[in-house]
Amino acid sequence: MLFGIEASYINAMIRSLTEANQAMMDTRVEEAVTKSQVLHKGDTLGLDQRPENTITSELLDFDQYAILITEERGEGTNPLAADGPSSVQGARTFYGCDPCDRSSQLCAFLQDNKRMGERVSDILRNPKAISIWESKYGKPASITGANAAITCVRRGRPICSVILNYLTQQMTVACSAGIYTASLPKSKKVRVDLDYFREKGEPVIFLQPGAAHSKRVVTFVGKPERRYPQNFENSRMVAEHELKKSLYYDQPGGPTRILYLSTMQTEKKPVGFVMANGEKLGEWIHWLSFIMAAMQRKDASANAMCLYEVTQDESLMRDGYLMMPSPAYSIFEDIGNGKVVINVDHLRRLENPSMYRATLIVTPALNKWAMDRVEQYGYRKIVF
Repeated sequence: MLFGIEASYINAMIRSLTEANQAMMDTRVEEAVTKSQVLHKGDTLGLDQRPENTITSELLDFDQYAILITEERGEGTNPLAADGPSSVQGARTFYGCDPCDRSSQLCAFLQDNKRMGERVSDILRNPKAISIWESKYGKPASITGANAAITCVRRGRPICSVILNYLTQQMTVACSAGIYTASLPKSKKVRVDLDYFREKGEPVIFLQPGAAHSKRVVTFVGKPERRYPQNFENSRMVAEHELKKSLYYDQPGGPTRILYLSTMQTEKKPVGFVMANGEKLGEWIHWLSFIMAAMQRKDASANAMCLYEVTQDESLMRDGYLMMPSPAYSIFEDIGNGKVVINVDHLRRLENPSMYRATLIVTPALNKWAMDRVEQYGYRKIVF
Protein backbone atom coordinates (compact mmCIF):
# COMPACT_ATOMS: atom_id res chain seq x y z
CA MET A 1 0.00 0.00 0.00
CA LEU A 2 1.36 3.42 -0.96
CA PHE A 3 0.71 6.18 1.56
CA GLY A 4 0.38 9.82 0.54
CA ILE A 5 3.59 10.88 2.28
CA GLU A 6 5.52 8.18 0.43
CA ALA A 7 4.10 9.31 -2.92
CA SER A 8 5.31 12.82 -2.10
CA TYR A 9 8.83 11.58 -1.47
CA ILE A 10 8.78 9.52 -4.66
CA ASN A 11 7.65 12.47 -6.75
CA ALA A 12 10.40 14.60 -5.21
CA MET A 13 12.96 11.96 -6.25
CA ILE A 14 11.57 11.76 -9.77
CA ARG A 15 11.63 15.54 -10.06
CA SER A 16 15.20 15.68 -8.75
CA LEU A 17 16.46 13.19 -11.33
CA THR A 18 14.52 14.86 -14.14
CA GLU A 19 16.24 18.14 -13.31
CA ALA A 20 19.60 16.40 -12.88
CA ASN A 21 19.18 14.89 -16.32
CA GLN A 22 18.66 18.33 -17.81
CA ALA A 23 21.71 19.65 -15.97
CA MET A 24 23.82 16.82 -17.36
CA MET A 25 22.54 17.24 -20.91
CA ASP A 26 23.21 21.00 -20.86
CA THR A 27 26.81 20.61 -19.67
CA ARG A 28 29.57 21.17 -22.21
CA VAL A 29 31.66 18.04 -22.78
CA GLU A 30 34.84 19.85 -21.77
CA GLU A 31 33.29 20.75 -18.40
CA ALA A 32 31.84 17.26 -17.91
CA VAL A 33 35.18 15.46 -18.26
CA THR A 34 37.21 17.97 -16.23
CA LYS A 35 37.92 17.56 -12.52
CA SER A 36 35.86 19.77 -10.25
CA GLN A 37 37.39 23.02 -9.03
CA VAL A 38 35.26 23.03 -5.89
CA LEU A 39 37.52 22.59 -2.87
CA HIS A 40 35.92 19.57 -1.18
CA LYS A 41 35.22 17.65 -4.40
CA GLY A 42 38.70 16.18 -4.86
CA ASP A 43 38.92 14.18 -8.08
CA THR A 44 35.20 14.39 -8.81
CA LEU A 45 34.42 15.13 -12.46
CA GLY A 46 31.95 17.71 -13.71
CA LEU A 47 29.64 14.90 -14.86
CA ASP A 48 29.36 13.86 -11.18
CA GLN A 49 29.17 17.34 -9.70
CA ARG A 50 26.55 18.96 -11.93
CA PRO A 51 23.79 16.36 -11.37
CA GLU A 52 24.67 16.06 -7.68
CA ASN A 53 24.30 19.79 -7.13
CA THR A 54 20.90 19.70 -8.83
CA ILE A 55 19.70 16.67 -6.88
CA THR A 56 20.80 18.23 -3.59
CA SER A 57 19.05 21.50 -4.36
CA GLU A 58 15.81 19.81 -5.42
CA LEU A 59 15.63 17.49 -2.42
CA LEU A 60 16.38 20.30 0.03
CA ASP A 61 13.65 22.40 -1.57
CA PHE A 62 11.28 19.53 -0.84
CA ASP A 63 12.56 18.84 2.68
CA GLN A 64 15.01 21.26 4.31
CA TYR A 65 16.08 18.55 6.76
CA ALA A 66 16.71 15.93 4.10
CA ILE A 67 19.87 13.86 4.64
CA LEU A 68 21.75 12.95 1.47
CA ILE A 69 24.44 10.27 1.52
CA THR A 70 26.56 10.37 -1.59
CA GLU A 71 30.20 9.56 -2.21
CA GLU A 72 30.73 12.77 -4.14
CA ARG A 73 30.04 15.00 -1.12
CA GLY A 74 33.57 14.46 0.15
CA GLU A 75 35.65 12.19 2.35
CA GLY A 76 35.33 12.54 6.08
CA THR A 77 31.84 14.02 6.08
CA ASN A 78 28.84 12.42 7.73
CA PRO A 79 25.57 14.27 7.09
CA LEU A 80 23.77 11.88 9.43
CA ALA A 81 25.84 13.17 12.32
CA ALA A 82 25.12 16.84 11.61
CA ASP A 83 23.32 18.92 14.21
CA GLY A 84 19.67 19.65 13.56
CA PRO A 85 16.11 18.50 14.18
CA SER A 86 16.45 15.45 11.95
CA SER A 87 19.34 13.99 13.93
CA VAL A 88 18.19 14.33 17.55
CA GLN A 89 17.21 10.65 17.74
CA GLY A 90 18.61 9.50 14.43
CA ALA A 91 17.45 10.63 11.04
CA ARG A 92 14.01 9.21 10.23
CA THR A 93 14.53 9.80 6.53
CA PHE A 94 17.63 9.82 4.39
CA TYR A 95 18.47 9.48 0.72
CA GLY A 96 21.23 7.33 -0.73
CA CYS A 97 22.36 8.83 -4.02
CA ASP A 98 24.74 8.08 -6.86
CA PRO A 99 24.67 11.10 -9.23
CA CYS A 100 26.59 9.31 -12.00
CA ASP A 101 27.29 5.60 -11.91
CA ARG A 102 29.65 4.30 -14.62
CA SER A 103 31.18 7.77 -14.77
CA SER A 104 34.56 6.45 -15.97
CA GLN A 105 32.86 4.83 -18.98
CA LEU A 106 30.82 7.95 -19.68
CA CYS A 107 33.93 10.12 -19.42
CA ALA A 108 35.81 7.92 -21.90
CA PHE A 109 32.80 7.83 -24.22
CA LEU A 110 32.55 11.62 -24.28
CA GLN A 111 36.29 12.08 -24.76
CA ASP A 112 36.36 9.60 -27.66
CA ASN A 113 34.08 11.94 -29.63
CA LYS A 114 36.67 14.74 -29.39
CA ARG A 115 33.92 17.39 -29.57
CA MET A 116 34.71 19.24 -26.36
CA GLY A 117 32.74 22.35 -27.21
CA GLU A 118 29.43 20.56 -27.70
CA ARG A 119 26.90 19.67 -25.03
CA VAL A 120 26.62 16.21 -23.52
CA SER A 121 23.17 15.90 -25.12
CA ASP A 122 24.70 16.37 -28.59
CA ILE A 123 26.84 13.27 -28.01
CA LEU A 124 24.37 11.02 -26.17
CA ARG A 125 21.40 11.78 -28.44
CA ASN A 126 23.29 10.88 -31.58
CA PRO A 127 21.30 8.07 -33.29
CA LYS A 128 24.41 5.84 -33.20
CA ALA A 129 25.30 6.52 -29.57
CA ILE A 130 23.53 3.51 -28.09
CA SER A 131 24.98 0.98 -30.55
CA ILE A 132 28.48 2.41 -30.06
CA TRP A 133 28.09 2.27 -26.29
CA GLU A 134 26.87 -1.34 -26.41
CA SER A 135 29.82 -2.38 -28.57
CA LYS A 136 32.18 -0.99 -25.92
CA TYR A 137 30.40 -1.61 -22.64
CA GLY A 138 27.88 -4.38 -23.25
CA LYS A 139 24.18 -4.87 -23.89
CA PRO A 140 21.54 -3.77 -23.26
CA ALA A 141 22.23 -0.06 -22.91
CA SER A 142 19.11 0.22 -20.73
CA ILE A 143 21.18 -1.59 -18.05
CA THR A 144 24.79 -0.86 -19.00
CA GLY A 145 24.35 2.88 -19.65
CA ALA A 146 25.64 5.58 -17.31
CA ASN A 147 22.95 6.34 -14.77
CA ALA A 148 21.94 8.23 -11.63
CA ALA A 149 20.01 6.71 -8.75
CA ILE A 150 18.26 7.84 -5.57
CA THR A 151 16.83 5.66 -2.82
CA CYS A 152 14.73 6.93 0.06
CA VAL A 153 14.89 5.19 3.46
CA ARG A 154 12.24 6.10 6.03
CA ARG A 155 12.20 4.70 9.57
CA GLY A 156 14.77 2.10 8.56
CA ARG A 157 12.89 0.80 5.51
CA PRO A 158 13.61 1.54 1.84
CA ILE A 159 10.40 2.97 0.39
CA CYS A 160 11.44 3.76 -3.17
CA SER A 161 14.29 3.78 -5.67
CA VAL A 162 14.45 5.77 -8.89
CA ILE A 163 17.09 5.15 -11.56
CA LEU A 164 17.73 7.46 -14.49
CA ASN A 165 19.65 6.22 -17.54
CA TYR A 166 21.45 9.18 -19.11
CA LEU A 167 22.17 7.30 -22.33
CA THR A 168 18.74 5.81 -23.12
CA GLN A 169 16.75 8.57 -21.36
CA GLN A 170 14.76 5.97 -19.44
CA MET A 171 13.68 6.21 -15.82
CA THR A 172 12.82 3.19 -13.69
CA VAL A 173 10.81 3.45 -10.47
CA ALA A 174 10.48 0.77 -7.77
CA CYS A 175 8.05 1.23 -4.89
CA SER A 176 5.10 -0.49 -3.23
CA ALA A 177 2.91 0.61 -6.18
CA GLY A 178 5.02 -1.53 -8.50
CA ILE A 179 8.08 -1.39 -10.71
CA TYR A 180 7.83 0.59 -13.95
CA THR A 181 10.17 1.90 -16.60
CA ALA A 182 9.41 4.63 -19.13
CA SER A 183 11.17 6.94 -21.53
CA LEU A 184 11.27 10.55 -20.47
CA PRO A 185 8.99 12.77 -22.59
CA LYS A 186 10.68 15.12 -25.03
CA SER A 187 8.34 17.94 -24.08
CA LYS A 188 9.03 19.74 -20.81
CA LYS A 189 5.31 20.48 -20.55
CA VAL A 190 4.53 16.85 -19.72
CA ARG A 191 4.41 16.28 -15.96
CA VAL A 192 6.68 13.41 -14.94
CA ASP A 193 5.61 11.88 -11.63
CA LEU A 194 4.51 8.55 -10.22
CA ASP A 195 1.20 8.72 -12.11
CA TYR A 196 3.14 9.17 -15.36
CA PHE A 197 4.94 5.86 -14.78
CA ARG A 198 1.81 4.01 -13.76
CA GLU A 199 -0.04 5.26 -16.86
CA LYS A 200 2.73 5.38 -19.49
CA GLY A 201 5.35 3.03 -18.08
CA GLU A 202 6.00 -0.62 -18.81
CA PRO A 203 5.92 -3.01 -15.83
CA VAL A 204 9.29 -4.56 -15.07
CA ILE A 205 9.02 -8.28 -14.32
CA PHE A 206 11.68 -10.27 -12.48
CA LEU A 207 12.24 -13.72 -13.91
CA GLN A 208 12.96 -17.17 -12.50
CA PRO A 209 15.88 -18.91 -14.28
CA GLY A 210 15.91 -22.61 -15.13
CA ALA A 211 18.45 -25.00 -13.66
CA ALA A 212 20.76 -24.59 -16.67
CA HIS A 213 21.31 -20.91 -15.90
CA SER A 214 21.15 -20.90 -12.11
CA LYS A 215 24.92 -20.38 -11.68
CA ARG A 216 25.20 -17.41 -14.06
CA VAL A 217 26.25 -14.39 -12.03
CA VAL A 218 26.73 -10.66 -12.57
CA THR A 219 29.12 -9.05 -10.12
CA PHE A 220 32.17 -6.81 -10.00
CA VAL A 221 35.46 -8.74 -9.96
CA GLY A 222 37.72 -6.16 -11.59
CA LYS A 223 40.61 -4.28 -9.95
CA PRO A 224 42.56 -7.10 -8.28
CA GLU A 225 44.64 -4.50 -6.47
CA ARG A 226 41.47 -3.55 -4.58
CA ARG A 227 40.84 -7.18 -3.55
CA TYR A 228 37.52 -7.70 -5.32
CA PRO A 229 38.49 -11.05 -6.92
CA GLN A 230 39.69 -12.32 -3.54
CA ASN A 231 36.48 -11.23 -1.81
CA PHE A 232 34.36 -12.94 -4.46
CA GLU A 233 36.33 -16.16 -4.01
CA ASN A 234 35.72 -15.95 -0.26
CA SER A 235 31.96 -15.93 -0.86
CA ARG A 236 32.27 -19.53 -2.14
CA MET A 237 29.32 -19.10 -4.47
CA VAL A 238 31.28 -20.01 -7.61
CA ALA A 239 34.43 -22.14 -7.66
CA GLU A 240 37.48 -20.62 -9.33
CA HIS A 241 37.50 -23.21 -12.13
CA GLU A 242 33.83 -22.40 -12.90
CA LEU A 243 34.20 -18.62 -12.86
CA LYS A 244 34.90 -18.08 -16.54
CA LYS A 245 31.83 -20.10 -17.52
CA SER A 246 29.52 -18.66 -14.86
CA LEU A 247 30.47 -14.96 -14.91
CA TYR A 248 28.17 -13.11 -17.30
CA TYR A 249 29.72 -9.66 -16.79
CA ASP A 250 32.67 -8.84 -14.53
CA GLN A 251 32.58 -5.03 -14.32
CA PRO A 252 28.90 -4.01 -14.23
CA GLY A 253 27.49 -0.81 -12.85
CA GLY A 254 26.02 -0.67 -9.36
CA PRO A 255 22.41 0.59 -9.21
CA THR A 256 21.26 -1.06 -12.45
CA ARG A 257 22.83 -4.45 -11.66
CA ILE A 258 19.56 -5.66 -10.15
CA LEU A 259 17.93 -5.23 -13.58
CA TYR A 260 19.94 -8.14 -15.00
CA LEU A 261 17.37 -10.33 -13.23
CA SER A 262 14.45 -8.63 -14.99
CA THR A 263 12.75 -8.45 -18.36
CA MET A 264 15.00 -5.47 -19.18
CA GLN A 265 17.80 -7.98 -19.72
CA THR A 266 17.45 -9.03 -23.36
CA GLU A 267 19.95 -11.91 -23.31
CA LYS A 268 18.25 -15.22 -24.11
CA LYS A 269 20.17 -16.96 -21.34
CA PRO A 270 18.94 -15.46 -18.07
CA VAL A 271 21.14 -14.50 -15.13
CA GLY A 272 20.93 -16.72 -12.06
CA PHE A 273 21.90 -14.18 -9.40
CA VAL A 274 23.68 -10.87 -8.84
CA MET A 275 26.14 -9.92 -6.11
CA ALA A 276 27.49 -6.86 -4.36
CA ASN A 277 31.10 -7.91 -3.96
CA GLY A 278 32.29 -6.01 -0.91
CA GLU A 279 31.18 -2.78 -2.58
CA LYS A 280 30.14 0.57 -1.17
CA LEU A 281 26.64 1.51 -0.05
CA GLY A 282 25.80 3.57 -3.13
CA GLU A 283 26.31 0.59 -5.42
CA TRP A 284 23.62 -1.62 -3.88
CA ILE A 285 21.26 0.31 -1.59
CA HIS A 286 19.08 0.99 -4.65
CA TRP A 287 18.43 -2.74 -5.07
CA LEU A 288 16.50 -2.99 -1.82
CA SER A 289 13.33 -1.29 -3.07
CA PHE A 290 13.29 -3.56 -6.13
CA ILE A 291 13.63 -6.66 -3.98
CA MET A 292 10.74 -5.54 -1.76
CA ALA A 293 8.46 -4.58 -4.67
CA ALA A 294 9.06 -7.44 -7.12
CA MET A 295 6.48 -10.22 -7.04
CA GLN A 296 6.42 -13.49 -8.93
CA ARG A 297 4.57 -13.52 -12.23
CA LYS A 298 2.58 -16.67 -11.33
CA ASP A 299 1.99 -15.72 -7.70
CA ALA A 300 1.48 -12.03 -7.01
CA SER A 301 1.64 -12.66 -3.25
CA ALA A 302 5.15 -14.17 -3.35
CA ASN A 303 8.38 -12.21 -3.59
CA ALA A 304 10.30 -12.72 -6.81
CA MET A 305 13.73 -12.24 -5.23
CA CYS A 306 15.57 -13.04 -2.02
CA LEU A 307 18.44 -11.10 -0.45
CA TYR A 308 21.26 -12.62 1.58
CA GLU A 309 24.12 -11.04 3.48
CA VAL A 310 27.42 -12.92 3.15
CA THR A 311 29.56 -13.14 6.26
CA GLN A 312 32.74 -15.05 7.14
CA ASP A 313 34.84 -15.51 10.27
CA GLU A 314 37.36 -13.15 8.74
CA SER A 315 36.83 -10.31 6.28
CA LEU A 316 39.04 -8.46 3.88
CA MET A 317 39.10 -4.69 4.27
CA ARG A 318 39.08 -1.83 1.81
CA ASP A 319 39.69 1.81 2.77
CA GLY A 320 39.34 0.81 6.41
CA TYR A 321 35.90 -0.80 5.97
CA LEU A 322 35.04 -4.51 6.16
CA MET A 323 34.03 -6.01 2.82
CA MET A 324 32.01 -8.74 4.59
CA PRO A 325 30.82 -7.22 7.89
CA SER A 326 29.43 -9.69 10.39
CA PRO A 327 25.93 -9.18 11.86
CA ALA A 328 27.51 -7.29 14.77
CA TYR A 329 28.84 -4.67 12.34
CA SER A 330 26.03 -4.84 9.79
CA ILE A 331 23.63 -1.96 9.13
CA PHE A 332 20.83 -4.55 8.89
CA GLU A 333 19.40 -4.77 12.42
CA ASP A 334 17.14 -7.63 13.51
CA ILE A 335 13.83 -6.44 14.97
CA GLY A 336 12.22 -9.86 15.51
CA ASN A 337 9.93 -12.12 13.46
CA GLY A 338 12.70 -12.56 10.89
CA LYS A 339 12.59 -8.89 9.87
CA VAL A 340 15.29 -6.21 9.76
CA VAL A 341 15.59 -2.45 9.44
CA ILE A 342 18.53 -0.30 8.37
CA ASN A 343 20.26 0.83 11.54
CA VAL A 344 20.74 4.56 10.99
CA ASP A 345 22.63 4.89 14.28
CA HIS A 346 25.27 2.52 12.89
CA LEU A 347 25.71 4.75 9.86
CA ARG A 348 25.88 7.82 12.10
CA ARG A 349 28.91 6.36 13.88
CA LEU A 350 30.86 6.08 10.63
CA GLU A 351 33.07 8.94 9.51
CA ASN A 352 31.71 8.61 5.98
CA PRO A 353 28.57 6.41 5.60
CA SER A 354 28.97 6.23 1.82
CA MET A 355 32.09 4.10 2.37
CA TYR A 356 30.20 1.34 4.22
CA ARG A 357 30.65 -1.96 2.36
CA ALA A 358 28.81 -5.27 2.16
CA THR A 359 28.77 -8.54 0.28
CA LEU A 360 25.20 -9.32 -0.75
CA ILE A 361 23.54 -11.96 -2.91
CA VAL A 362 20.26 -11.35 -4.74
CA THR A 363 18.75 -14.48 -6.19
CA PRO A 364 15.39 -15.24 -7.81
CA ALA A 365 13.22 -16.96 -5.24
CA LEU A 366 12.96 -20.14 -7.34
CA ASN A 367 16.69 -20.50 -8.04
CA LYS A 368 17.05 -23.76 -6.10
CA TRP A 369 20.81 -24.06 -6.69
CA ALA A 370 21.52 -20.59 -5.27
CA MET A 371 19.13 -21.04 -2.36
CA ASP A 372 20.77 -24.35 -1.42
CA ARG A 373 24.17 -22.68 -1.64
CA VAL A 374 23.38 -19.77 0.68
CA GLU A 375 21.69 -22.08 3.16
CA GLN A 376 24.67 -24.44 3.08
CA TYR A 377 26.96 -21.63 4.22
CA GLY A 378 24.46 -20.12 6.63
CA TYR A 379 24.27 -16.73 4.99
CA ARG A 380 21.82 -14.36 6.59
CA LYS A 381 18.49 -13.73 4.88
CA ILE A 382 17.52 -10.05 4.82
CA VAL A 383 13.78 -9.30 4.93
CA PHE A 384 12.36 -5.85 5.66
